[in-house]
Amino acid sequence: MYVTFHGNTCIRLQEKTQSRDLTVVVDPYTPKGVTVPGIGAGNVVMATRGDKDLKGVSGEPFEITGPGEYEIKGVMIHGTPLADATVYRFDVGNVRFVHVGLFKGDVPDGLIESFGDVDVLFVPVGGEDTLKPHQAVNLIQAIQPRVVVPVAYKVKGLDDKHGKLDAFLKEIGAQDVKAIDKFKAIRKNLPDDDMAVVVLQPPK
Repeated sequence: MYVTFHGNTCIRLQEKTQSRDLTVVVDPYTPKGVTVPGIGAGNVVMATRGDKDLKGVSGEPFEITGPGEYEIKGVMIHGTPLADATVYRFDVGNVRFVHVGLFKGDVPDGLIESFGDVDVLFVPVGGEDTLKPHQAVNLIQAIQPRVVVPVAYKVKGLDDKHGKLDAFLKEIGAQDVKAIDKFKAIRKNLPDDDMAVVVLQPPK
């Protein structure tokens, strides 16, 4: 399962094997009327802020725009309301992902406990209209994922109001982390002890 980041809170997960061809997209969007590069077709689309941003994915994906429990193509998805958004926990194979969307505020302890053991956490870090760096770090410490992927930070060329990624990396002590194009989220790649911060470079 390869993970790529496409700006704002948009994440794409793709797995192509002899037994499965699966693409999951969370929070696609169309800035200035132009489809975000690299998203392409999808089988499953989740939107943390309702159905207003589902035009960035081609094909005929199964669309999830709010709370509930779903099983599509072997992906187990649980959406929970949080303020005016939806937090998604989804399991692909033996890897558990959590995407909290564009959110700011406190996440209830009960919701954090419901996540269970989180392998990969997508967390907004850019302040302004979402979590500030120190708030993001506090949430990460409460959830204790194996891998953290920051989202919702300033990306060159995108018209957004997010702050720079550097502030979050300094807050969490990961200033030396280098951006990569994609991350292979499989069990053997996940750290057993220390948490890893993975910075993904959006495609151009």
